[in-house]
Amino acid sequence: MSEGRATQLIGSDVPYVVTAGCDERVVRLCRFAAATAANALVYEATMAEITSVAVSRRPFAIVMSEHLYAFDPTEFDALARDVRAHICRVPDEPLGDEELQLWLVNVLREARAQTSPAPD
Repeated sequence: MSEGRATQLIGSDVPYVVTAGCDERVVRLCRFAAATAANALVYEATMAEITSVAVSRRPFAIVMSEHLYAFDPTEFDALARDVRAHICRVPDEPLGDEELQLWLVNVLREARAQTSPAPD
């Protein structure tokens, strides 16, 4: 089943994380971290489509490298503010898989907690 079809069946309340310009390794680790931290799906976006994807998916987090974020922090911050997401900047220094996965779980858990509605 494609992710788009799964989304239709699950509904619009599914939490999303969008990765922007991340390599295959980061996306793989982010999928595990998003599921662990928030039972969320991950949508991979290219730099050309990041704005439209963020607007349509309304992610609680946008994951990108520090290097990419530094390219235009003002615009990325504005996009995150507009869709009520947190920018999670993957450190540029090399991290092992376990260390990066743990970092992603922690930042995504924190981002989800900050964007979840308060209980009644």
